[in-house]
Amino acid sequence: MAPRHRPAIALVVSFICALCLSCGREAPVGEVLVTSVPAGAAVLVDGAATGETTPASLLLGVGPHRIAVDLMGHLATPASLDVAVIAGAFATADFALDALGALAVSSDPAGAAILLDGAETGHVTPHTFDVVAGDHLVELRLAGYTDPLETREVSVLPGETASIEATLLAAGGLAVTSTPDGADIAWTGAATGRLTPWIFNLPVGDYLVQRVAPPTTWSNPTRSRPRWPSATPRPPSSR
Repeated sequence: MAPRHRPAIALVVSFICALCLSCGREAPVGEVLVTSVPAGAAVLVDGAATGETTPASLLLGVGPHRIAVDLMGHLATPASLDVAVIAGAFATADFALDALGALAVSSDPAGAAILLDGAETGHVTPHTFDVVAGDHLVELRLAGYTDPLETREVSVLPGETASIEATLLAAGGLAVTSTPDGADIAWTGAATGRLTPWIFNLPVGDYLVQRVAPPTTWSNPTRSRPRWPSATPRPPSSR
């Protein structure tokens, strides 16, 4: 009876040997070179710190990985990269790092909505932003008020804080119409780029509203008030 069990025993021994050999093999990996400009950024893989800084060559297991870098005072572009690692293959992950500065925006009165570079931020004054160093455009909007400068340009330096302190003026409304429509509107000879009919949001005060519609040029002084008057200039009658 003993000889009949020998093939089964040999098969079990072969399986165990094969299993041991497979356990001794290293898992397949691929290489990923991570770079940034400037260099020296900490490298993260799948949200975990690696202890490496750019430029760094990493051996990663086969499969998808999310690569990111972090450098204090800088914004990485892109924020992260998804890299598919292939056994024995080489891949790269390149990042650009922009230096950051701070932009503090305040107004009197407070509570004005802040637009940064033409986009709504969802914040109101006072508020401080972390922004990429460079030139930025700021607009403030508050119901019943107007900003005399309309759009403010500010330069932010790396690692420094730039400030905007705006004084908003109580606004009045001025509706300018004409017959026929389509006349150019100017303030004391300066073109506004608007055509009648148009409603302006202006600080309370006196304005010389001019309509220029060839071949006749004429003007009519109008005062802006906290309500919305309709200023319909008409040419003087000839005598």
